[in-house]
Amino acid sequence: RVVDGASAHRLALVCSEGDPHHCHRRLLVGRVLAERGVELRHILPDGSLKVEESVEVGDAACQCSLFGEEAPWRSTQSVSHRRRLSTSSIGYPRRGSSVCSTCA
Repeated sequence: RVVDGASAHRLALVCSEGDPHHCHRRLLVGRVLAERGVELRHILPDGSLKVEESVEVGDAACQCSLFGEEAPWRSTQSVSHRRRLSTSSIGYPRRGSSVCSTCA
């Protein structure tokens, strides 16, 4: 109905959000309309218009990590084919074994 109505009239689907990044109609309806070729413009609090493409670019810039800088993933187990030292699961040598070659 919206697409049919837009072919004959100028339509405005509005919500109370001043920032298009937080507009639920943009997320739910706007994406589908954009896929169908409808030109989307957002009315900002000052009355100016912002095109959807510039809002999408801003979306990518707003994606921040919840956890700060991510450290590269590291396995807790060695992937080396060398013979591994006999250690407990937390990395301490078992009693009676020596890690130091001069103590052996």
